[in-house]
Amino acid sequence: MLLYSCEWHMWKLKILLETEMVQKPMEFVKLVIPAGLYALQNNLVYIALSNLDPATYQVTSNLKLVTTVIFMRVILHRQFKYFQWTAVLMLFVGIVLVQIHAEMFSVSNSGHYLWGLISTLVIAVCAGFAGVYFEKLLKHSSVPFWVRNLEMYLWGLLSSGIGIVSYDLGSIKQHGFFHGYTSTVWFIVGMSGAGGLYASLVMKYLDNILKNFSSCTAIILTAIGSNIIFNTDTGVFFVFGSFLVCFSVFLYSIRNST
Repeated sequence: MLLYSCEWHMWKLKILLETEMVQKPMEFVKLVIPAGLYALQNNLVYIALSNLDPATYQVTSNLKLVTTVIFMRVILHRQFKYFQWTAVLMLFVGIVLVQIHAEMFSVSNSGHYLWGLISTLVIAVCAGFAGVYFEKLLKHSSVPFWVRNLEMYLWGLLSSGIGIVSYDLGSIKQHGFFHGYTSTVWFIVGMSGAGGLYASLVMKYLDNILKNFSSCTAIILTAIGSNIIFNTDTGVFFVFGSFLVCFSVFLYSIRNST
């Protein structure tokens, strides 16, 4: 996309990168914070999903809407209407119902439900802060959109690379970096990359709240898929809690026509 934005001229791309990244080092350094938080968040997802069933994780992770509200108020000084605060409260109630369901039916896969829940809460904080911070950089900077994304991914590669070297270097030396990369893994990597670009576009031209709106469909699809694949129980508490979460995201995203 960067090459396309430069009309497929390599010399234009070279000038663009030198101008925006080499000559503006402080703008480049600003991406360290969100890239590091996203790397931490991605690693915590594995812990969360190892200890929670997918449907419970998907609903509970929507606490990121609450953290997004808080950080948008603090960092972007965004004003919120009463029905939006009502939606946040409704989200809390929905998540509580899902947690009651989890305790009643013991939906945790490995018995470490608390670790999964704590990981999900940390993910929500990381996602909320990183998303709002990145939105501020996208909307309050002269750096082109695709250059910002490149900067983000470069720092993401660095932060993830540190984790790889720290924990998996021996395994990589023995089996190679791409050991275990099945077609399913490649598909997940591709979907995650596309999702990251989609999220950046939404934050650039809309905001973090509307980005979270898409989680409604994700919750429903995850619950259905979890029930079919893992035969998890979707009781009354889970169904009603999921409905409240979905409706709260919808209610929060309403814009007055005036």
